[in-house]
Amino acid sequence: MTVNSLTTYAYDILGNTTTRRIDGDTQNLTWDPRGKLTSASSPGIGAVAVTGLAGKCLDVDSTATPNAAGALPVQLLTCNESKAQQWRLTGGTVQALGKCSSPPRAAKPS
Repeated sequence: MTVNSLTTYAYDILGNTTTRRIDGDTQNLTWDPRGKLTSASSPGIGAVAVTGLAGKCLDVDSTATPNAAGALPVQLLTCNESKAQQWRLTGGTVQALGKCSSPPRAAKPS
């Protein structure tokens, strides 16, 4: 019996994963000197749902208008495994749908 792995990993001298290839999709990981992950590039690997209060998921509010930096606010919605709920650490930012997250606009006092 022959088994062909579709997954490969590369490591730095400290043992941190620097590259992983899963089913033809490659992710590059960058670490700081303390061994903390600082970025993980990926078109599909490494996206995770962020579950919050009452089991709801962090979701991009696609009905909102992006701010000047192109960021969209987030909201808590029922988890549905949509791309709006798949978050990645990319270049020091948290992104979904290729957009950076931003806090909701503060309510103005009446």
